Amino acid sequence: MKTILRIFFYLLIFVIVAAVGFVSFIQLRGIPKYEVDKIDYPQVQSDSDLVANGMKIAAVQCIVCHRGSDGKLSGRLLQELPPDFGEIHSANITQSKEHGIGKWTDAEIAYLLRTGVKPDGQYLPVYMPKFPHASEYDIKSIIAYLRSGDSYVQASEIPKVPSEPSLLTKFLCFVAFKKIPYPAAPIAHPDTNDLVEFGHYLVTGRYDC
Repeated sequence: MKTILRIFFYLLIFVIVAAVGFVSFIQLRGIPKYEVDKIDYPQVQSDSDLVANGMKIAAVQCIVCHRGSDGKLSGRLLQELPPDFGEIHSANITQSKEHGIGKWTDAEIAYLLRTGVKPDGQYLPVYMPKFPHASEYDIKSIIAYLRSGDSYVQASEIPKVPSEPSLLTKFLCFVAFKKIPYPAAPIAHPDTNDLVEFGHYLVTGRYDC
């Protein structure tokens, strides 16, 4: 009987130590970084149609989360997120070269939009929308809008406040939320005259409903 209790005790100690070690590993590891693939992405040749389409997408996918206290896309505390995610701040995505994305290339913006990975390899979890199935036209439209003269994207020198993701968020990034592969080929824009095809695209590609 004493032998059985001793074995049970050792097993319990082992499980506790393993659990503590795993939690500590997840906590210290944080949100993972990934290798950034080099993609051939020519600079976007902007026009008024691209900017207008990009602004329409940004109104749904970008402005609502990134609009800061200065009325620009300078970032803010995302109070509407469940507290289980931690304290999450959206980034400054204005044209500021110091605090925003003014130094980013079009390729780097496209790569982030599709994969969720920043130029430094840092992964942005589920609270940042990704567009792996968006058409090339829509991706270029978003880039054109971010480069445009619209007041929302003009340079704001408000520094980004670092997020403090919770242990749960870090764990989910370890087991579930992963880098999305960059498409192997450009994705064509759907036929907007085919309402069923276009509606399917809006749900699965542009807005990921």
